[in-house]
Amino acid sequence: MSRNHFNELSPCEALIMKLIWEAPQDIPVQELIDQLRDDYGKDYARTTVVTFVGKLKDKRFVDTYRKGKAAFIHPLRSEEEYKGMSLDERRKILKKLMAFIRHIDISYKTIYIEKKHIKDSIEATGKLSKQLSSLIRENMDLFCSFDVVKIYYDNGQVEVTRVLSSVFNALLENVEFRKVIPSQYRLFQVADLICTLKLTELKLENHTLSKSEKAFFEDERTLKKNYLKPIKKKEL
Repeated sequence: MSRNHFNELSPCEALIMKLIWEAPQDIPVQELIDQLRDDYGKDYARTTVVTFVGKLKDKRFVDTYRKGKAAFIHPLRSEEEYKGMSLDERRKILKKLMAFIRHIDISYKTIYIEKKHIKDSIEATGKLSKQLSSLIRENMDLFCSFDVVKIYYDNGQVEVTRVLSSVFNALLENVEFRKVIPSQYRLFQVADLICTLKLTELKLENHTLSKSEKAFFEDERTLKKNYLKPIKKKEL
C-alpha cells in the first residue's frame, strides 16, 4: 500500500483505527462506539460508525465479520505501516483543513460540560440545555434573520438529540433537523475539528496535553498561533 493511500484517512477514520489497533483482540462494533463516546466525546450514531468502518474496508484497512449477533472488526494493516507517515505530513493534512476554515464564512460557539462534575445524564442534559438556551437568546436577532434554521446532527446520543430538539423548537419557529453522515459533509468535519481544538485548548489550560499532542503541535506558541488563534476569530 502506498503512503498516499494513508493520506486518505480522515481524522475520524484515523481515530477509529487508533482504537482498533489498541484493542487486545478484534473489537466489537458496539465497544468501538462506546469508546468513541466515553473516551473521546464523539457521540456518533451506530450508522455513522458503520459508514466509517465501511470506508476503512474499502481502503483495505479493516475487515468485518459476525460472531453470533455481534459484529467484529479485524485490522488488515498494522499501526507501524500507518506511522510511516511523518508528523510533517500529518500536519499538512490538518493545515489544509485549517486553510479551508479560514476562507469560508462561518461563525461558531462551543458549549461543554466537565463530566467529572456531573452526577448523571439528567444533570448533564439540564446543564447543556441551559447553555444552549442562553446562546440562542443572546443571538436571537441572528437566528431570526434566517428563513430557516437547519440543525445538522448524526443523532449519535439520545440525550443530545433531545436537547437540540427541545431547546431549538421551544425558542425558534423556523427550525429543520437533518441527519448527516460526517464523512460526507465537509462543514460537519469543520465542526468536529473546532470541537477537537476546543478540547485541546482546555487541556492546554489545565496542563493535561498528552505527549503525542505536544509532539504534534510542537510547542504552546505554535498551537496558539497556527490553530487556536485563527479558529478564535470565527467565534460568535
